[in-house]
Amino acid sequence: MTERYIAADEIEWHHPQDNPPPTGTKILLYFHPHGIAVIGQWQHSGASLWAPLPRVSREMRDRLDGELEARIFKRG
Repeated sequence: MTERYIAADEIEWHHPQDNPPPTGTKILLYFHPHGIAVIGQWQHSGASLWAPLPRVSREMRDRLDGELEARIFKRG
């Protein structure tokens, strides 16, 4: 089963009355007044705001792959 999620390059918090959150989808949840953000689904969460997950750019993934490869070759 594929897990559904929403990702964006720029993260912006959305109020559910202005922009209803997606259902059955992994998103960022913000809990007011505690100022806590977690990853989860909107349904029955009690969250106040929601946002898409941050997207990791192709350039950053390539950089991380290069760093991982360098660490592997350094050990061996």
